[in-house]
Amino acid sequence: MPTDPAQYPPFLHGGVSNSNLNWGVQAHGHDVNASQTNTYGQQPTPELATAQAALTEAIEALRTELASLRAQFPQAIPAGEAEYADAVLAELETDVTDPQPRPHALRRGIDAVTSTLGSIGQLAAGVAALRTAYEGFPLS
Repeated sequence: MPTDPAQYPPFLHGGVSNSNLNWGVQAHGHDVNASQTNTYGQQPTPELATAQAALTEAIEALRTELASLRAQFPQAIPAGEAEYADAVLAELETDVTDPQPRPHALRRGIDAVTSTLGSIGQLAAGVAALRTAYEGFPLS
């Protein structure tokens, strides 16, 4: 049994008749629904769906450009960087189609791809399109 008092909630000394001490979330009344859930973040909207489609399209286009460049000019991008960028783009594609995309995860992924591929001239248009599509995202 732990002896550290910080591991336990405060104990109220003394007694109060006809009282209960409850910890956590409490619900009372007729209309309490035990299966009720709380939703955090952005609710799906038509604007979100449009932004998701635009960002997904930009991600797919950049992945296609990256694969084409690697096939035509294998030395244009160091293999490790190209594989990393493709893996991040694949993860972004999964994240963006989530019903409630996480804006910070998307931003980190976009920043990683931009810093990895941004200096490659043949991919500049695709990288710019990716950034533009993200800027139109309602969660950013």
